[in-house]
Amino acid sequence: MSGAFVYSPASGTVLSGGTQTLSVTFTPTDTTDYSTATGTVSITVNKAASTNAIGSASPNPSQINQSVTVNFTMSGSGGVPTGTVTVTASTGQMCSGTLSGGAGGCSLTFTATGSPKLTAGYSERH
Repeated sequence: MSGAFVYSPASGTVLSGGTQTLSVTFTPTDTTDYSTATGTVSITVNKAASTNAIGSASPNPSQINQSVTVNFTMSGSGGVPTGTVTVTASTGQMCSGTLSGGAGGCSLTFTATGSPKLTAGYSERH
């Protein structure tokens, strides 16, 4: 029997994390003796594990009101991560940078002396 298959999402689509519905419709060439058939299935896609790290800050040490560039890296079990990393300082400053090849950077300006703790948060791109 010959005919055509139509897949949704299209074959080769990379699915995002969460519950997804896959479907296929087969339309036979001979519609006199055969009828169209459709099937669906739900699949749960788990997000790939990722690791982020703040690599360096420059200049270090810095002066009050001086721009400091923070570099970060991301790695993951699902390939090279893409998306945005947000760096938050314990003193309230924040900056964001887009990953390129698993690395990126952004700039912060500190308005007081001290040694703030920096935390990196990752937002994956879909």
